[in-house]
Amino acid sequence: MLSESFLSKWIPTLSSQSPQAAEMTRITLIVTAVCVAIFLIVTAWVIYSIVHFRDRGEAGEPSQKPLDHRIEIVWTIIPLLICVYLGWITVASLFGKNNGEPLPGAKPDIIVSGAQWWWDVRYPDLGIITANEIHIEAGKPFTVQLDSYDVIHTFWVPDVGRKQQMIPGHHNTIVFQHNVPGRYLGACAQFCGNQHAWMRLLLVVDSPADYAAWVAQQKATPKVPSGETPAIAAPAAFATKAGTAAAAVAPVSALGDLEKSIARGYKIYQDQTCGTCHRIDGVSTARYAPDLTHVASRETLGAGVITHNTPEALYLWMKNPQAIKPGCNMPNFQFSEEQAHDLTNYLETLK
Repeated sequence: MLSESFLSKWIPTLSSQSPQAAEMTRITLIVTAVCVAIFLIVTAWVIYSIVHFRDRGEAGEPSQKPLDHRIEIVWTIIPLLICVYLGWITVASLFGKNNGEPLPGAKPDIIVSGAQWWWDVRYPDLGIITANEIHIEAGKPFTVQLDSYDVIHTFWVPDVGRKQQMIPGHHNTIVFQHNVPGRYLGACAQFCGNQHAWMRLLLVVDSPADYAAWVAQQKATPKVPSGETPAIAAPAAFATKAGTAAAAVAPVSALGDLEKSIARGYKIYQDQTCGTCHRIDGVSTARYAPDLTHVASRETLGAGVITHNTPEALYLWMKNPQAIKPGCNMPNFQFSEEQAHDLTNYLETLK
């Protein structure tokens, strides 16, 4: 489930497709080259000294010759110049145009808030709220405000620049852009509890047309289901691919009348007070857990612990989230198979 996905691959730390990341990559490579050169010179000098001045069986102490002071001055000045150069390029980068700092008084385009163990993502000017995924337009800089709902987190998407801490009660702000459409992995880089390792973040860089389509989709209000909700027979068995601890369950599409199943799922959402924690536009307004308004349109679930957002995977999460992400704040509601399928069918309409 995890090993076949992009989200389970290693996170690259050097990138040149974002101006901010490219600046960090440039300095990293310069410093690395200087350090490697110093290492090779010192190593070569040590090897030369070992060979040239080795003990040849001669009696007495080796002759002691005073060193020319000019040589001492030279090997003092050279390291000093190296330090000055490295300090200069670092300071120039900190105050350069690609330092990732917003202009004074700039309003945030995106507000990202860390929570144990997920990401709340808001676009205040667009009125969009989502979770665990950030969409940006390729080639356009975005000002991002970073907050925390509970403990200290650290926002880190290596492909767009540096790490930045998220501290409760304090706003940090960064600016980043990415020039190449694609999907890029981020994570919380500050230990924040037992599921810190599965506090992943997906950055989706869209083309202008795709970004406009995504914005339009996210602004749409989901349809509220209606209809009767009669009971249905127990589902037949089938083999699922979405998890290691899953029992055999019926495919979502095999549960009789889909519209009635969706209506029952909507009723379960209301009866089980899911809206006390989760928000669905037009249905509930809570802010204590990931927004579900368009949950079926996302690529992952559980902040990356489920790497393919399929109906089968969503069913497993509804059945027992603690089996998938132990210690997460969503309890196991002990749903029956029928209830879990109905709720899954309803949530699958939220695209």
